[in-house]
Amino acid sequence: MTTALVQVEQNQDLVIQWTAEQANTIRNTVAQNANDDELKMFLHLSQTYGLDPFAKEIWFIKMGATPTIMTSRDGYLKIANNRPDYKGLKSDVVYEGDLFKRVGNDVDHQYSVNKRGGIVGAYALVYRKNMQVPTYVFAPFKDYNKGSSIWKTYPHAMILKVAESMALKRAFSLSGLVSREELDIQQEEEKMPIEAEIVKDETPKQKAATAASATLEKPSLQEQIKVIWKQFLFIFNDNQERAIAEIKSITNGRGQKEITAEDIKNLERYIDDMTINFEPPESEIKTETTDETENLKSELESLFRERLGFTAKEFLKWLKENFNHAVSVNQLKKDELEKALIMGRKILADRDKQEGMVA
Repeated sequence: MTTALVQVEQNQDLVIQWTAEQANTIRNTVAQNANDDELKMFLHLSQTYGLDPFAKEIWFIKMGATPTIMTSRDGYLKIANNRPDYKGLKSDVVYEGDLFKRVGNDVDHQYSVNKRGGIVGAYALVYRKNMQVPTYVFAPFKDYNKGSSIWKTYPHAMILKVAESMALKRAFSLSGLVSREELDIQQEEEKMPIEAEIVKDETPKQKAATAASATLEKPSLQEQIKVIWKQFLFIFNDNQERAIAEIKSITNGRGQKEITAEDIKNLERYIDDMTINFEPPESEIKTETTDETENLKSELESLFRERLGFTAKEFLKWLKENFNHAVSVNQLKKDELEKALIMGRKILADRDKQEGMVA
């Protein structure tokens, strides 16, 4: 690869720049199967938005001949934090038992921690200094919940990421990147004209040509398996044993030579969920397994990690200081989760109050 391949116009506020050697590493790891033009585009977007592919803030996926450059809610949030006119993000999840309504350009959202019912959706408002009206998005839970294991385990965190991703991208008119949720919507829209074409009458010769064209465009089963394997290695940080174990758990123990077309669909569905870039805590023995308890856990993690900005280490330290026996949120009982939420909301309220006094 030549040095010219990585000579992209730089934004002086961004610090991410790639040497030819680093670009080669990116092509061999994060952007496998990318041709020169696609790699140029990937590196350009990485530099333009200040996203680090090695930190999994941006990644390249290619299914068949179609390249897609993706990020996550955290990637959009990093872009926003680098903008001088970014004033903040207000977001939360709405449950059936909450009091929620739009009030002008704001929302009135009130709730307690007990018996909130099922999830209705999530909202997000993005504020900019030069905009009088914040960007508002509401994501209905029924429209995005795929019923997969990660959505069942972390419904609160997942729907919140959907709303925040959409609001951040819309607020700053970010182009060239898509999140998993947007990609799903685009794929559904792209199906419509194809279905319409199938309905019209075709001669036998036209039908044969259409079928041949579809066969040429669709990657083979082995090609799909190769792409899926690379994506699983990416998800599990190149840990082959974990990737193989997870694949076999999804395919009922079938190896690469035995994988079926239905297995491919299930594996791609798993990748769809994981590429939202939500990383659940390491598996541990859970003390309670009710849906209400799981929602409390998700809400607590969302409050500390996303709204309060705690790192994983800081959150763990806080748990140990306030709940001596706990080394993970999974070890908290229901009443302790509720207590932790109350404590966390107080920290958030005190911080907002102090920021308001400074302003």
